[in-house]
Parts: sequence; structure tokens; C-alpha cells
Amino acid sequence: MNIIKQKTVIILLIVVVIIMGLFSFLKNKSSDYEPALSDRTIGDCVISEKNMDSKVYDDNEAVCYIFKKLEGRDVTKEEIKHVIDLEVEFRESTTVDEAMALSGDPVPNYIFKHQTMNMSQAKIDRIYDAESYYLQFIGDIDKNAF
Repeated sequence: MNIIKQKTVIILLIVVVIIMGLFSFLKNKSSDYEPALSDRTIGDCVISEKNMDSKVYDDNEAVCYIFKKLEGRDVTKEEIKHVIDLEVEFRESTTVDEAMALSGDPVPNYIFKHQTMNMSQAKIDRIYDAESYYLQFIGDIDKNAF
């Protein structure tokens, strides 16, 4: 009877060691991922529910929100940040006159002309349009506006 208990204990120990080894291997395998520069500099993409309807625009949160909205399809966080920065540059340097307002939204065209990442107009438009969902989230524009 003692021999059976010893064999059972040994088998259990071997199984535990194998399982621990697998967990260690899988943990190391998943930590081999080196985030892109844009992932490190922009943050880890946390969108806080406390910012809902806060009317406070946070660039990093906007990048995360837009990135998640676009599901990362053909767009990087760095590109989103670049578009947001150019939009801010446009708004700070340009006064929107009546003729400009009637001709449609000039911001995407400005971004396209001044961007340095060789993005297509379609990509810029997708990012810029997705930003409206973040603006709705923070309560800056009405959710029924679209």
C-alpha cells in the first residue's frame, strides 16, 4: 500500500512540475511581444468610464478610443495621434470664415496636405470621422447629431 501512495505522490509531483513548466513557457512566450514605439509613447489604451460626458478631451484617451473604434484596421496609434495633432494645429492657426464653412469641413484636407506619414485621404477621413464617436463619448457633441 505504501508503494502505491509513493507512486501516486511522485506522479502528482511530476504532473505539477509539467504544468508549472507549461505556465512558465507560455508566460515567457507572451512577454516576448515588444510593443511598437507608438504603443509605448501613447500609452496602454485605457478608456475610463468616468470621462463619459466630462467634456474633457484627452489626446491619449482619444487615440485609444479611435483605435478601438477602428479595431486597429489599417491604422496605427501613431497615425491617429498625428491626425489629432494636425487637427489641433489647424484649429489653432485658422479662423473658419463663412465661405470655408459652406464649402464643407476643411480639416481633413488640411491634415492630408500637412501630414508627414504618407497616409491616404481615405485613412485620414476614417480617423477623423471616428473621432466624432469619442466626442460623443465625452459629451462634446450630441449623440443624436448623426
